[in-house]
Amino acid sequence: MKGINAHSEVNYITLYYDMDVFHSIMIRPKAADIPLTGWVKRERYQLVFIKDPNGVYVEIIVPPEQ
Repeated sequence: MKGINAHSEVNYITLYYDMDVFHSIMIRPKAADIPLTGWVKRERYQLVFIKDPNGVYVEIIVPPEQ
């Protein structure tokens, strides 16, 4: 199996950041040419999804844009 269903390894992590930290950390994936796999904007939060070079799926939760 591949991706999120792979066995015996960390393959998904969720992180929460405030907007100040979020803007500063989003520079790194862009600089490393790591594409976003999704961005969901809701009234009360935003979810950003990235798949890192090791195959780990990263979900970043941030407050909504003001």
